[in-house]
Amino acid sequence: MEDVLSGFRAELERQDLSPATVRGYINDVELFARWYTDAYGEQFDPARIVQREVSEYRAWMQQKPAAAETINRRLTSIRKFFDWLGGNNPAAAVKGVAIVDPGVQALSTPELRRLMREVHVHGVVRDIAILEVLCGTAIRVGELVQLRVGDVEISERRGAVKVRSGKGRTSREIPLNVDVRKALAAWIAASGQSEWLFTGQRGRLTAVGVWRVVRKYGKFAGIPNLRVHQLRHTVLTRLVRECGADLATVARISGHRDIRTLTRYIEPTQDDLAQAVEKLALGGE
Repeated sequence: MEDVLSGFRAELERQDLSPATVRGYINDVELFARWYTDAYGEQFDPARIVQREVSEYRAWMQQKPAAAETINRRLTSIRKFFDWLGGNNPAAAVKGVAIVDPGVQALSTPELRRLMREVHVHGVVRDIAILEVLCGTAIRVGELVQLRVGDVEISERRGAVKVRSGKGRTSREIPLNVDVRKALAAWIAASGQSEWLFTGQRGRLTAVGVWRVVRKYGKFAGIPNLRVHQLRHTVLTRLVRECGADLATVARISGHRDIRTLTRYIEPTQDDLAQAVEKLALGGE
């Protein structure tokens, strides 16, 4: 199996996929192989796998339960693996799990203000810079942890950060507002870093490290279980609904390649609907 996975990895790398994407495919196939060995009591042999076993694996993940996005991603990895092997693909006809869109999970303006107040009151210079960047640029956490000091340009009146490792190996430049510029300048001056922009005790800060920072100040602000991606949703929502930015501008800032994926940010909220129908009231009747 190790030789087979080595070959699969080489093929993925030949396709110029990012290292994280390659690791994801390999890990998903390894998880399926371990499940098969546990469930059937025999070593995983790709040549012996049939559709029923892939369907059983999907059912097992649903009972676990795993998130629909996770299940579908793993099934995609398995399909790609068997496509690479050639011959009949036992995962080809196994459908994914329906995903229910929970809607945009953005913070309200009062929540955002509380969050930023708490990090400025209780946070160290690095944490202030992290939250200001996340809440002022819509950058993804995977992009944030790949930033180097040289990717940041700051002057008195303007600034920008160059994202060189965006999704799909894309790059873009995001302008920095005055709050982000001040926070980054303070952190760079205090840290003396020459390579990675954000570091921890063991070197470059990881995505898990960023998650811990965000969750820490979320608790201080009375926002339990705050997720990093909510901050990205918050920025994009504010750009569209409060700042009046058009979707093309938002796409350039956020790194979305398909502008249609941003239409969710212009969908009316329940509050919008309530305010609209409230205006129908005639009053006094």
